[in-house]
Amino acid sequence: EPTAEIPVLDDFERNIAREVDRAIPEENQRGVLADASWTIRIKERLCDLGHRGGFEVRTEGCSEADAAGWLFDLVWVEQQPDAERFTSMPLAMQFAWGQELKDIVAVFEKLLVAKAGHKVMVFQHSSPAEVRNLMTILVDRIRSFQPLSSHERFLLAGYSYKQQVFVYE
Repeated sequence: EPTAEIPVLDDFERNIAREVDRAIPEENQRGVLADASWTIRIKERLCDLGHRGGFEVRTEGCSEADAAGWLFDLVWVEQQPDAERFTSMPLAMQFAWGQELKDIVAVFEKLLVAKAGHKVMVFQHSSPAEVRNLMTILVDRIRSFQPLSSHERFLLAGYSYKQQVFVYE
């Protein structure tokens, strides 16, 4: 099983990273699983993790989701007792499997404006060095965007398809 490079993450992010790593299928390591199929595998794992945390999960392509996708590729929400309103969005997640910088940034910018405690961006590139280059650009976008709350955290999960490993920041 590939081992991810994980810097200092909080417990919430470590749990997400662990589930994302567990979603790396053998088929993808051989390069035969389509990105859409792999996205569903990650969503299924995070749907289960969200439910274990007591959250409602909203996403497409996951049979266990509580509702269809809503603004982002996957969200966790905390509900009011009446189930008509939610009180917070602990997680907002986006996927961008293409390698064009402009496409990745366009998807990522949705997370900049999300009012979520944790924001997760999943993307890919050929090597860990290329993944880190993209991360540098995304971190620069985070630092440039104002205002950011001190309670917002970003988890960048970049997949190096040549080494079949996620790099996290």
